[in-house]
Amino acid sequence: MNSVYSPKNFRLHKIKEKIVNKEYDIYICYDRTTGKELAKPVYEALAKRGYSVFVDVLPEQEGEYGEQNNEIIKNCTDFIFIMTNGVLDKCIYSDNYVRKEIVRAIEMNRNIIPIQHKSFVEPTDMPKKIADIMKYQRIFTEKMTFGSMIDKLCLYLQSEPDENGTDMTDPDMIFSDEPKPYVFISYNTQSIEKANLVRKLLTEKGISCWMAPYSIPAGEEYIMVINDAIDNCACLLLILTDAAQNSKYVEREVWLALEDNKTIIPMQIDNMTLGSSLKFIIGNLQIIEVDEINKNSESFNKVVKAIENKVKIR
Repeated sequence: MNSVYSPKNFRLHKIKEKIVNKEYDIYICYDRTTGKELAKPVYEALAKRGYSVFVDVLPEQEGEYGEQNNEIIKNCTDFIFIMTNGVLDKCIYSDNYVRKEIVRAIEMNRNIIPIQHKSFVEPTDMPKKIADIMKYQRIFTEKMTFGSMIDKLCLYLQSEPDENGTDMTDPDMIFSDEPKPYVFISYNTQSIEKANLVRKLLTEKGISCWMAPYSIPAGEEYIMVINDAIDNCACLLLILTDAAQNSKYVEREVWLALEDNKTIIPMQIDNMTLGSSLKFIIGNLQIIEVDEINKNSESFNKVVKAIENKVKIR
C-alpha cells in the first residue's frame, strides 16, 4: 500500500497540523527508512528531559510541508542529524528531504550535532552543499551506552530544558507502522457537497476519513488506490442516493467492501426506492435515513455512532 495515502498518514498530518505553528528548540533530521530506530529513542529521551523537540515522521516533505519544515529549522537552536546506513548516499538527489534539511541547517548556522550509528559508511562523494556535515564533531553510538550518549548529547546542546518542553505525543504512536482505523466514504459526485459536509463532521469527531478525490495523490491510478483504501478501511459509509445506486463506481466500491467482509453503513439522504442491483448487495442491511446532515441531527448521530463502533474512537 502506498504510504502517501495510507491511514497512518492521515494521523500524521493531523499531528503535523497541531505542531507546525509552534517553535521548537531541537530539530531531529533522519532517514525515514534506516534512521527511525535511533531517531525514536533520541526524541523520547530528550522530550522526557524537558527539551522542546521536533521530529517529522512523514515519508516526504512537499509543498507547504517543506516550507513548514524550513521555518521550524530556521527557528530552532540545535539540529541533530542521525547518521545511519545510506543516509548521505541518497542526498545526491536534489529533492531528497534529508539533503534539504541539512542545507537549511547549514544556511541558518544552526548548532549541528551528528549522531553516527555503527552502520554508517561515509560516501566517497556527496554534493558540495552538504559536504560540510562531515566536519562537525560527531557522537558515536558504538562507543558508549545509550544513556551515556544522551548525557553527552545534552552537553553539546545549546538549548535548555524547560518544564513546558515537548508536548509528549507518544513516540510509539508517532513512529508506529500500525494504521489508525478509518472510514471509507462512498458517494456519487452529484452529492459531493453533502459528502464533504459528512467528512467535515466526522473529522471534527476525531474520525479519520478516506474520500476521493482528496485522498488520492496526484499521479496515482484511481482503481489501485481505491482497492487498497477499501481493503484497509474499518468500514464503508455509503451515502445512498438515487444517483449513487445507479453509479457503477459506487456499486463496485460496495462490492469490494462486501468481498473484504467490511461493515457497510448505508446512509440514505434523499427519497428513493432501492433498485434491484444494490438491493441484492445491501438488502439485508439496516439503512439509516438521515433527514439533515448536521451535528444536532438525531438520525445523523446514529450514523456517527455506528462508525465510531467500528473505528473505536478513544
